[in-house]
Formats: sequence, structure tokens, C-alpha cells
Amino acid sequence: MSLAILQKWLKFNYMKFIKIIDQKKYALISIFLFLYVIINLFEGERGLISFYEKQKIKTELTERKKSLNIQLASIENKNK
Repeated sequence: MSLAILQKWLKFNYMKFIKIIDQKKYALISIFLFLYVIINLFEGERGLISFYEKQKIKTELTERKKSLNIQLASIENKNK
């Protein structure tokens, strides 16, 4: 193939790609925005998975606090 034919062929394929992207611009933007929101919803420091982990840690700490308060009260009763 000559260089001129190759350049025309590449330009034609490039233009097809640009036309497809131009036609489906709103669909592509919607897909990327949806993926961004879903990924941020489930992951990260403030995500859904992290929320449940923090809730579990919080309940464990409150239970530990209750047990320590009971132990402290029993020790204080023994010291009286």
C-alpha cells in the first residue's frame, strides 16, 4: 500500500470512531457517571461496606464498655 492510501484509510477509520462517539455521547457520559457513583457508594472511607464495619466496631466497643462498667462496679463493691 502506498502512504497516501494508508493515510486515507486511517483517516476514514478515525472519522468512523469519532462519529460513533459523537452519536453515543450521552450514553457514554451516563455510563461513566453511573459507575463513578456506584464505586463511591460501596468503597472508600465513607462507603457502604465501611459503614457496616464501623457499626460492628461500635457495637463491640459498647458491649466492652458495659462489661468493664460491671467489672468496675463489682470491684468497688468488694472494696467497701
